[in-house]
Amino acid sequence: MRMLQAVPATLGAAATVLLTLPVRPLFEDDAWVADAVLGVLVVLLSGLALRWLTSRAVLVVGGQALASGGYLLHTYVGETTTFGLPTAATIGAVGDLVTDAQQTITEYAAPAPLTPGVAAMLGGIVVLVALAVDLAAATADSPAIAGLPLFSLFLVSTANSDDGLHWGWFVAAALLWLAMLGYQARDSTERWTTVVAGERGGQDADSAHRMLGRQAMQVGVLALAAAVVLPALLPHLPQRYLLDGLGRGGVGGGPGETVRLSTELDLRRSLRSPSTEPVLTYRTDDPTPEPLRVAVVDQIADGRVRMSEPGPQPPGGLEGDPRPEADQDVPRRERKMSVLENGVAAPQLPVPAGLDVLDLGGTSYTVDAAGTVTVTEAPDEYTAVTQEIEPTEEDFPPSLEGAGPRSGADLLALDPASQQAVRELTGQVVSEGAGPLQAARQIQAHLRSSAYTYNLELEPAEDGEDAVLHFLRTRTGYCQQFATTMALMARARGIPARVGVGFLPGTSEGDERIVRASDAHAWPELWFDGVGWVRFEPTPGSDAASTPGYSLPGVDEADGSSGSSEETSSTSTSASSSAAPSAQEDIAAGATDGAPTDDTAPWWRWPLVLLLGLVLALAVLPVTAILVRRRRPEDDAARVEQEWQGLVVRLGDLGMSPPDGATPRQTGAWVQRRVPGDPAATDQVDRVVTTLERARYAPDPAVLPDIGDDVDAILGRARRSRTTGRRARALLWPVEGRRAWSDGWRRLTDRLPFAGR
Repeated sequence: MRMLQAVPATLGAAATVLLTLPVRPLFEDDAWVADAVLGVLVVLLSGLALRWLTSRAVLVVGGQALASGGYLLHTYVGETTTFGLPTAATIGAVGDLVTDAQQTITEYAAPAPLTPGVAAMLGGIVVLVALAVDLAAATADSPAIAGLPLFSLFLVSTANSDDGLHWGWFVAAALLWLAMLGYQARDSTERWTTVVAGERGGQDADSAHRMLGRQAMQVGVLALAAAVVLPALLPHLPQRYLLDGLGRGGVGGGPGETVRLSTELDLRRSLRSPSTEPVLTYRTDDPTPEPLRVAVVDQIADGRVRMSEPGPQPPGGLEGDPRPEADQDVPRRERKMSVLENGVAAPQLPVPAGLDVLDLGGTSYTVDAAGTVTVTEAPDEYTAVTQEIEPTEEDFPPSLEGAGPRSGADLLALDPASQQAVRELTGQVVSEGAGPLQAARQIQAHLRSSAYTYNLELEPAEDGEDAVLHFLRTRTGYCQQFATTMALMARARGIPARVGVGFLPGTSEGDERIVRASDAHAWPELWFDGVGWVRFEPTPGSDAASTPGYSLPGVDEADGSSGSSEETSSTSTSASSSAAPSAQEDIAAGATDGAPTDDTAPWWRWPLVLLLGLVLALAVLPVTAILVRRRRPEDDAARVEQEWQGLVVRLGDLGMSPPDGATPRQTGAWVQRRVPGDPAATDQVDRVVTTLERARYAPDPAVLPDIGDDVDAILGRARRSRTTGRRARALLWPVEGRRAWSDGWRRLTDRLPFAGR
C-alpha cells in the first residue's frame, strides 16, 4: 500500500509546481523557477524512496528534510560547504541571503529584482510548501490538509498581483487537489466490507463506487464553478503585499481605499489597477490643467530612479514668491483648484507645480525645496492656488551660464551604465550650436517622433542591459522611460533636469474632473535660469498631457532640427494608454538584467512544460507493463502461464480480482459471472482454462494453442463494463509496471550494505 502513495505524492508535487508559476511576475527574472522545480522533485523522489523503505512518518519526513535541505545548501551556498556539509561560513552566507531577500522585498515594488537572496528565499519557500504537501497528501494520507500549504502559496501570487490571476491557475490547482481527495476516498472505500449498497440493479460494490464518484464529481464541479464565478460578482478588494514591499507602488481598489505612489517611481501597478474608483475629484478654473505632482525624482543612478530625502520647511506654507527662480517679468497666470474628494494617502498630496496658497482645513503640512507638499494626514478636501508661468521664447536664456537651481542633488549626473549611449544620442539629436531651449525642444521632438513607440509590452532585456539602454535599443516603453531618458539627455547637454511624479489632470465630467489610479504619470522638468523649473512632455500620445507651448519648436527650428521632423502629437497610442505609467522594470529595473520576462514570454510556456512532464511521468508504468508482457517465455507452457497471469493481474487492475487460492476452473467460472458476454465469450473462457490445465498438468502437453486473442477479448469486455475512471487507473497504474519497478528496487537494495535490515 505504501507504493500507492505515489499517486497523491505526484499530484501534490504537480500542484506545488503549478502554483509556483504565477509567482514569476512578481520578480524581474524567472531563473529561480528551475531550481525551485528541481527542489520539488527532490522532495517527491526522496519521499517515494523513504516510504518504500519504512512506514514511520518521522523517518520519512526527516529524510526528506535532509535531502531537500542538502539540495538547497548545494544550490545556493554550495561554495561554503565541505563535502556537502555546512560550515561556519555557510551560516554567515545564509544570513547574508536572508538579509538580502528582506531588503529587496521591502524596498522594491513588484516586479522586484532577482537577487541571490530572493532566489534562495523563493526556492526555500517552494521546497517548504512541497514538504508540507507531501507530508499531508502522501505520508499522513490526509490530502484535504494538503490544501492549506497549497492555498498559502496561491495567496503569495494572488495577493501581490496587480491585475489578478487568470482563473485557469485556480481551476488547474483545484482539480489536482480534488484528484488527491478522490484518490484517497476511492482507496479508502475499497478497503470497506464488500457488502455495500449500490444503485438499483447494481451487481457489486463497484456500483457504489460509480455512484459516489459521480456525486463527488458533481459537487466538485459546482464548487469550482462557484469559486470562479462568484468573485466576479463581489467588489474588488485592495491588494495586500508580501512584507509591505512588493506592492508599495500599488493602489487600493475598493471604495474608501487610498492611493500612494511608490518612492521607487513604480507606477505600473496603478496603471493596471482594476479599480475605476476616483482617487481625486476636483474643480479648477484652468481649461487645460497641469499634471498634479506628488513628488520629484532627481537621483538617476544604477539603473534606478529614486527620490532624494526631503528637506521639510516649517508648517505654514511657502513664503513670498512660489517661483523665486523665475524673473518677475515672466508671464504667469493664477489658477485655483478645489478638491472635493481626496483618496491619496498621506504623506503625499497632489497639487500642480507653482504652489502659492494652500488651505488644508487645519491639517499641518510642509513644503520641501522642490515644492513637494507633505502632509501629516490626508485631508478629505482642500484648496490650492498656483501661479502657472507662461514663458515666451525670449524669457529663456540663450546659453547655459547661470547660478543653477538651489538643490543639494547633482542634477547633471548621468547613470554610469548608460551615459555613453545617452551622450552619443544627444549629440546626434541636438543640432550644433543649439541654445538650451532649442536643445530641449529637439530632444522632446525626437522622443515623440515615430521612431519611438508607446507600448505596454516590452521585449526581454539582454544580459546585463541597463533599463535605459534597453529603451534606447528597442525604442519602446512607457511614460517613465520617456521622461527619464529626456532628463538624462538634457543633463548630457548641460541642462539640470529631474522627473516629476504624479497624476494626469483626469477626465472632465461636467464641471468636475475625475482622477483615477490609472492616471498616474511621470514627466521631465528642466531648469532654465530666469525661468526656473518647467515641464516638458516627451511621451507620445495626444492625451499624455497638454504639451506646453514653449516646448514646441518654432517654424524655422522645426525645419532645421536634426532630430525632430515629426509632429509633436503622435497618434501611436490611445488616450487611455498615453496616460499609462511604466513598470518597475522600465526605469527602475535592476542593473542585472531588468527584463520583464513575464510580459513577453507566452503564458502557456510553463504550463506546457508541466503538462509534458506529467505525460512523461504517467507513461512510465504503462510502458513498463507493455515491455514486461513482451518478454519471450522459454516454452509454450511458460507462454500460456504468462498469458494467464496477465489476464488475472489486468482484471485486478480493473477492480475485478479473482478470489485468492481459486483453481483455474473456479477462476474461469468467476470470470464468466463477472464479465458479461454471449455463449462465444463463455467458449473463450473455457478455452483459456482448458489450455492452462494442459500446460500445468498434462504429462506431454504437445503443442499448446495461442490463447492471446481469447485473453484480449475477455479483457476487452471487462474494460467496457468498467467506469472511465477505473479504466484510466488500470491504464496508468498497472500492477505489472509497479511490480517491475518494485523488483528492480529490491534487487538494487539487496546489493547495498543495509540489505539485511
